Amino acid sequence: IYNTPFALSHDKIEEQFAVNYVGHFHFTISILPLLRKSLEPRIVNVTSSLHALASAPGGILFKTINDPTAMTGVQRYAQSKLANILFTRALHKRFGDTIFINSADLGYVATNIAKRQQDGTLKILDAISGPLFAKSASDGALTQIYAAAGSDVVEKGYRGVYFAPLASKETGDKALSALAKRLRSF
Repeated sequence: IYNTPFALSHDKIEEQFAVNYVGHFHFTISILPLLRKSLEPRIVNVTSSLHALASAPGGILFKTINDPTAMTGVQRYAQSKLANILFTRALHKRFGDTIFINSADLGYVATNIAKRQQDGTLKILDAISGPLFAKSASDGALTQIYAAAGSDVVEKGYRGVYFAPLASKETGDKALSALAKRLRSF
């Protein structure tokens, strides 16, 4: 679980939201014209099952997104990953007939993110549970590689799919559509 210290990006946006969502949004939108001209183009947005921990009610706390006291680091991370799912759904609605647009959840992957953890207990838990339960970085990459390059994604017409770790197919939650509208106007 990611409980990194609160920080603002260069653009004065909460860092996790800026890195995990805004940067990817900007990059994707900027290359969209090229993708639309490509043969069998794909967009894969990396997310996390931790999106379910986004602050309720409403999922994304737009008014307090830059307030360091409004939520925990885990909730900030969850909001950024929820935003990725909503962005994927919005792209799929607009361009899903010409682009294969999906989300990929990598699962619990052994990374160095724990070094930035604020909570010492979480650092210890990560140090213990990581070797026992976390996938290696190469195994963690399998889901996004599958979504980005797997031939059966095109053959089976997987569009607008949330791929859970190791490329198993999971259905999305229809209740997020109203929140997606708010994200578009943010």
